[in-house]
Amino acid sequence: MVRQFRNQAELDEVEEMKSLWSPVQLPVQETARLTSEVLAALPEAQKQTIEMFFFEGLTLKEIAQKRHETFTNVRHHYYRGLDRLRCLLENDLQSERPRESFVSGGEA
Repeated sequence: MVRQFRNQAELDEVEEMKSLWSPVQLPVQETARLTSEVLAALPEAQKQTIEMFFFEGLTLKEIAQKRHETFTNVRHHYYRGLDRLRCLLENDLQSERPRESFVSGGEA
């Protein structure tokens, strides 16, 4: 029973964190601005791959054909882009300063 209680408490914390960033919780304009900012922080190949996958509904194979790249390259752009987005969002959640922008001054 104690084990189940701990798991439920952890799940409640995770759900609470998710709800803070849920698009349902943000006004439409804020969601659009936030999406634009985080995508602008990505290198162009990662940005295009993510946009084609999520906004155009293409598969990674279709993206590779459209971009005249290998499937492996596109998969690399996709996973690196997702990882970078995750880091940007996690760093913003952990920072105590008010959020001004996700776009950093310098690109890595």
